[in-house]
Amino acid sequence: MRWLTLLACLWLAACGGVDVEQQRICERVVPALHLDVSPIEIVGAAMETDEAVRIDYRLPNDPVLHWLVCRFNGSGFDAGRLDLVDLTSDRFVAMSPVKFALLKRFWLGQPGPGADAAERLR
Repeated sequence: MRWLTLLACLWLAACGGVDVEQQRICERVVPALHLDVSPIEIVGAAMETDEAVRIDYRLPNDPVLHWLVCRFNGSGFDAGRLDLVDLTSDRFVAMSPVKFALLKRFWLGQPGPGADAAERLR
C-alpha cells in the first residue's frame, strides 16, 4: 500500500510541472529568434496551458524580459505532445506558416544549427 501512495504522489508531482521535453524544444527555438545574440539567459519556464510552455529569457544589454510560448499538439501521454504546432512571443503574435515550417524542418528537425545554438543559452 505504501508503494501505491508513493507512486500516486510521484504521478501528481509530474502532472503539475513543466514537461521537460517540451521545455527543451521550446528553449531550442529561442536562439533562432536571435541569431546574432549571445549569450541568451533562460530565466524561467512554466506551463502556459496543458499544451503550451512559456520560456522567459533575457538578452545581453537589454533590460526587457522577453518570452516565447510554444504550443504543442498534446500533453501528458498524448502521441503528439512533442509536435510543435504554434509559436507566440513578445516580438510577434504568430509566426508565418512558411517561417514556422522552415524552423521546424531545418532548425529543430536536424542536428546542426539548432543543436549548436544550445551553446548560446545559459
